[in-house]
Amino acid sequence: MVVGGKIIKKLVCIFLAILFITSLVACNDSSGNTDNNTGGNDGSGNTTDAGESGNNTNTPPSDNTAASPDTSPSDEPDPNDAAPGAGGGNESTSPDTGPSTPSTSSPTPPIDTPTPPSPPETPTPPSPPETPTPGNGGDSGENGENGSNAGENGGGTGLSGAPADILSSLVDSLNAAGLQMPMSFPPTPVSAQDSQNAIGLSEADFNNYVSAAAQSIAAIGTFAHQIVIIQGVDDNAAAQIKKLVSGSGGYDSQKWICVFPEKTVAIDAGPYVLLVAANRDVVDAAVELFKTAAGNAGEAVTFYEGI
Repeated sequence: MVVGGKIIKKLVCIFLAILFITSLVACNDSSGNTDNNTGGNDGSGNTTDAGESGNNTNTPPSDNTAASPDTSPSDEPDPNDAAPGAGGGNESTSPDTGPSTPSTSSPTPPIDTPTPPSPPETPTPPSPPETPTPGNGGDSGENGENGSNAGENGGGTGLSGAPADILSSLVDSLNAAGLQMPMSFPPTPVSAQDSQNAIGLSEADFNNYVSAAAQSIAAIGTFAHQIVIIQGVDDNAAAQIKKLVSGSGGYDSQKWICVFPEKTVAIDAGPYVLLVAANRDVVDAAVELFKTAAGNAGEAVTFYEGI
């Protein structure tokens, strides 16, 4: 009984082992068939088939077999992207980036070029007074006394106007030149009654040739200084006046007390005559100013010179 039980146990074990092996083989066959049915192409173009022995052994691809193409899915297109020109797709619009940020740089203000200040004007020094040229005057007063107007004939000279006006301008020019002159009276008229002592003309000659006359003399008798402008009735009369005052019995250059002028000169220009007795520099300057104002003067006659 014991031996028979052991034999039965062995048979049962053998049966179970066979059954187990059979089950494993069946599972392997079903797995191989499933791979062959779903695999199809093994990559070399040949259909794999299960072996007769039931082994699920796949033949490896040969070296000449091309690599299987990459079956990984490509990037899917964005459904919102439409092909160009497609009617049914959504229009491609740039994303709204919002309002542009205003520039923070401040505008450059206009540059004003400063105007350089003008240099100060140089003051023009005053020019020496010119010899006045008023219009022609009228006749002299009765008895040869000076009138306020000059004669009508201006002659061929640049001088015109009353002798007192011409004399005032001449004295101003001498003062402006810085010449040393004594304090003098302003221009005063010369009459026929005192013409002999004043200018060396007799009363008769004064009445015949003189239209008007004015003189400027030193205020103090100890200074030998006298300037006279005489206006004749015409140019010929002026030439005769110059001849009379500069000749013998004419103007007395030594009439002052204890003093004498350095020089005495008479010169004519048109109807006018300048008679001047003073220091040499004053006489020379007065003659030049008279000639410049006249523009056309006669010969200057020097008939006295002191020691």
